[in-house]
Amino acid sequence: MADDPLGVKALITGKMTLAEFGRSMGSTGQTVNHWIARGIPGSRVFRAADILEMKPEDMRRYTAEALKPPADVEREYKAFSATFRQLESEQQATIIQRLQRILNR
Repeated sequence: MADDPLGVKALITGKMTLAEFGRSMGSTGQTVNHWIARGIPGSRVFRAADILEMKPEDMRRYTAEALKPPADVEREYKAFSATFRQLESEQQATIIQRLQRILNR
């Protein structure tokens, strides 16, 4: 549906009116219309999931993230690698330490 590209409107109206949803979210009708066209913002997913009685992870397809093309991991890695090689060795060591801390969590 062109006016509901992600199915947000259908999702909401299957459970309540758009006005009820907007009030529950503390948002205006205009904001809800933006979400229908562009997806529910990530910062509001948990609240929306609670109101719509869904699991937050099931809301991803109704977010703006769902409209983004998949990442080109190889291209991003090559860009990072090229930048990384130009850094001074101390900067490289700091980045490696931080990445190791993240991976060991």
